[in-house]
Amino acid sequence: MITLGLRRSIGRTAFAAIVSLVIFNYFLRPLDSLHEMQWAIYNFHFVTVLLAPLVAGLGAWEGVRFSATKEAVDARNEARRAVTAIWASLMTWTSLAYLVGLTSVVIAVKLHGTPGHPYGTALQTTPPALALVGFACASGLVVGWKTEKWISVAMMPLVVFAMILFGYSVDYAFVRVGGAGASLISLSPRQPVSAVQFSFYAAATITALGLSPRMPGMLSRGVFASIGVVIAAAILLAGTEDTLEVVRADVACEGDRPEVCLTVEYERYRPDLIAALDPLVAAIKASGHPAPVRLTQDLSDVGPLVGFIPQVRDTAEDPRLVATGAVINSYIHDCLSGDPDDPAQLEIVGSIVRWVDEIYDYAHGIREEPPPLLAAASRTLIDCATST
Repeated sequence: MITLGLRRSIGRTAFAAIVSLVIFNYFLRPLDSLHEMQWAIYNFHFVTVLLAPLVAGLGAWEGVRFSATKEAVDARNEARRAVTAIWASLMTWTSLAYLVGLTSVVIAVKLHGTPGHPYGTALQTTPPALALVGFACASGLVVGWKTEKWISVAMMPLVVFAMILFGYSVDYAFVRVGGAGASLISLSPRQPVSAVQFSFYAAATITALGLSPRMPGMLSRGVFASIGVVIAAAILLAGTEDTLEVVRADVACEGDRPEVCLTVEYERYRPDLIAALDPLVAAIKASGHPAPVRLTQDLSDVGPLVGFIPQVRDTAEDPRLVATGAVINSYIHDCLSGDPDDPAQLEIVGSIVRWVDEIYDYAHGIREEPPPLLAAASRTLIDCATST
């Protein structure tokens, strides 16, 4: 039945369109993520925001189309089997298109010259992403099958898209299986969250398909079990605030006060970064203020006078942004109050930012006189970074 369904499935007809969607959705966005294999793959999964609604519509199409056979399969008590076979056929084509898109991203990362391979944590968000799409497909299919209305083909994409947007606005953990606007160096998707997401959508899919007959009668134990998994997973996801966690980055450190610690993906930017940093650090030392001891991409290592290096890929285009950002981070870590909106705190941070930026200008010959600290509070902040 599935083999026959593969040939007749609308997924076969729409295969080229699905492939185009998953590929162009990624490559028409900013391609900064090509610097990192994990970031690129995680960003690719953001296509689910569009793919899930599309497949929900295709599922509804299949449901309405095959509803003409409903009386025959109901008579043989094979409604669930028939709907499951239709779903499996459509999801086979969809998954194949998805993997084609994912492969194109991996190839693009390698052609970009980024070292590394797709493995482990880089791929752990793929099953939840496909499970989300599978649930959308099942939802559309069952609605089309039950209503027998072609309007469901237009309505289901809108409903699923609205639900995904609502999920993002309420709690990322329900739908956040991809998408990141910044580097994932020293960050990783949380494995327990990925596992619960997959369980949630897989169980929801089983539940939807299990409710496909016109008169479900007594629900099977499997459907009851899947409903229990859906409820338990939903409770866990509702209590989940973070889908990413800080992990130790594999960095190589060079230099002395400050050390500069970079991952292998960003090693190519070390010379430009050092050229921007060295005069700045020398000028800070000459002014009598403590300079950073280490600047790193490892978030687990940051602390007083150990600064996090922001967006290393920007070094070639804007060395000031990366160099001053790293130095500023070395002063403010662990030395600020817990309230980011505190006006006094914002004033202190603002004065540090201006001071470091002006030191950069002086160190690189743009400014003639070394700048003094702009506020006494800035001295307090630096003293905190030194003594903590």
